This record gives sequence, structure tokens and C-alpha cells, in this order.
Amino acid sequence: MVSSQESTYNVPAYDDDNQGPGDIINWRGVEMQSDTVESNEVQEMATRWQAEREKGEVSWQSFKEASDQFKGDYVIVRHPNDPLVTFFDGPREEGEYTVAGYGQLSEAEFLQKLKEKPVVIYNACMDKRGSYRSYHQIEEMMAEEGLADAQIVFFSIGGGVVQTNEVVRDGQKLFAPRGEALLTMYTYVNQNAEVAKVYACGHDCRCGACAHYNDDKGVPEQIAEKTGNDTVGYGDTYEAEVMKGLIKKASETYIPKELQPKTTRLLAHFEGKKSKESFARFVAIT
Repeated sequence: MVSSQESTYNVPAYDDDNQGPGDIINWRGVEMQSDTVESNEVQEMATRWQAEREKGEVSWQSFKEASDQFKGDYVIVRHPNDPLVTFFDGPREEGEYTVAGYGQLSEAEFLQKLKEKPVVIYNACMDKRGSYRSYHQIEEMMAEEGLADAQIVFFSIGGGVVQTNEVVRDGQKLFAPRGEALLTMYTYVNQNAEVAKVYACGHDCRCGACAHYNDDKGVPEQIAEKTGNDTVGYGDTYEAEVMKGLIKKASETYIPKELQPKTTRLLAHFEGKKSKESFARFVAIT
């Protein structure tokens, strides 16, 4: 069986002069599509994904199931009727959320598109403040790295690369294989395409998906609670360091080891009036 991994991360203790490692806070994920599915069915599905990954033979059915774990992510931001794009489409318009999936593509059509050009996987959050602008910044970065002719496979989902396999709802822990799903998606693409590069991203200024992982308590709220200081934790250095840690840990866990040398980890930094920010730049994570 696939264990219900509890994604618990070291969060820096707030200090104006020294933001080093501190105590532990809990950080868990939510699986939007299996709320009405019996937990043993979800566990069996995730166990099958794991077995296929270990053989290097992830099936189209498993890839679709894994992708479907994220198709309800618009619910997180109260936009349940927003349209999905395909992994090959790029973002929706500026100021709109973007959740991607396989759409109406058949397996043959999907594989044909994968094999047309070398692939760059851009794994980012669906957040409307950054989806459009950050995507085009990635295109510029690709050109600088000699990848202008490659195609982007856009894993645009709630939280970006920051996923996990457990959710807390009303104080109750539930198995929710978002991390298992993302790893399965990466594995399928990697076994069927020439993956030249991976950009694994999350963002600051309160990721709504990350808040949804833990009873709607986001990183800024957790920082304020931990420090007893509600003036810190939103769009500041402290939040940035926490998010960098989450991005690094998740990317090391949910991206196949074969792709780790090709992976660049990035924090998308937003600037502007609170809750009205927009993407400003990427910050590299080492």
C-alpha cells in the first residue's frame, strides 16, 4: 500500500536578524475529486500508480486518473465553472486562473504531441496573479537556455509543485494523493517524451491552494500564529523562506529522480497592493 505521507516541514523561527531553521508546523494537502469516493478505492488507485511507476510503465488510464485529482482545483478559489485548458495550451488570459489537464485528447493524440518536440515541464500554481506573466517569463528563460524550440507541458494546478498526500478538514486527517498524482504525471511524460527541462514553482503572498491543504490556514496565518506577530508573514522574507523550503521539499519528493538534474526550482515573487499583486520575478532556489 502507498503510505499516507504526512508532509511536515521545518519552518524558520521568525527573527529580524537571523531567519534560521526553527520549529515544525504541519502542512497537508487536499484532493478535490475524491470527496465522495471510499478511501479504500482511493488507496487502491494510488497503490496501482505506485506499482506502475516502479515498473516504468505508467498507463494512460493512470495518467488520466492522476491528472483528474486536480481538475476541481478551481473550487479552491470559488471559480468552479472556469474552463480547463490542456497541458499544451499555455495559460488563460492575464488575471484568470489556469488549471490544466489532458482535455479531450486521446492517448494517441497526446503521445503524438509529446513526441513533436523536446518537452519542458513547467509546474506552477494556477494563481491568477501569476499564471499568465510567469509563463511568458519561462518562455524567455527557455530561449536564454537554448530551449526556444522546445514545447511547454504546463502542469498548472493548485499549489504548483507544492503538493502532499494528506488533508486536514475540520481537524480530521484524510488521505488525499495529490503528491502521488503529480509524481505519476511526471513519470508518464518522462517515459514517453524527451524531457529537456523542468521548472518547479510555487509562489509567495499566500498561496490559496496551500491554505486549503490545512483547514484554510495559509502560510501567513501559520507564521503569525507561530510568532505571535500578525504583522509578519505576508509577502515578506519570512514567508519567502518558508515557501522556498516547501518548494524544495516537494520537488525532491514528487519529481522523479531521473529528472532531478534537469530541475530548476523557482519561487514566483508577487508585488503590489495586498491581494491585488501580480508576478514580478522568479527567485531561484538552491
